[in-house]
Amino acid sequence: MKAFELYRKDGKKTGVWCCGECSIVWLKKDLAEGCCQCIECKTEQRSPHKLRCEACGEVFIEKQNTGQKETERLAMEKAEVVDGEFGVFYGDTYLKDAEDIGGELYPGDAVPEFCFAAKPMRFRNWHLDNMLETEDESYGMDDYGEVQFEGLEGLREAFTVFNMDNEDRIICYTIDYSKKVKV
Repeated sequence: MKAFELYRKDGKKTGVWCCGECSIVWLKKDLAEGCCQCIECKTEQRSPHKLRCEACGEVFIEKQNTGQKETERLAMEKAEVVDGEFGVFYGDTYLKDAEDIGGELYPGDAVPEFCFAAKPMRFRNWHLDNMLETEDESYGMDDYGEVQFEGLEGLREAFTVFNMDNEDRIICYTIDYSKKVKV
């Protein structure tokens, strides 16, 4: 692609480059020149804001999936056999009991010998300042600070009480790759 450098109003170079095809701005000329090309095959035109053409994107995803499956297979081999007191995971689906896997299988799928055990996750404190900062970034607000919001101190106190009241609660389950349950 034909890239061009951007200039300031006074005519000085900025060192910033723009793709001549889609007008995305880059800090390096070579990135701007390769902007609308696939990073894998370098020949296919790709959609703006995507790194790969459709064909290379499919190959990339398949490689990632294959790598994930191999990682899970190796983890399953090493996992300790347990009774599954907190439930199990079949893929990314949580089930209360390993016997429930049959309802998750597609016709013709074999029942696996094992599935990963579930482990409980305790409640993690909610942090008001983190939530406000996220909102700040999402909506382009200036620093939220005390000036923009009334009642922040009362809200902070409510968060503190809420966090203390819920600190021992189990709110969800996640995959325990170190343990497996016989199906």
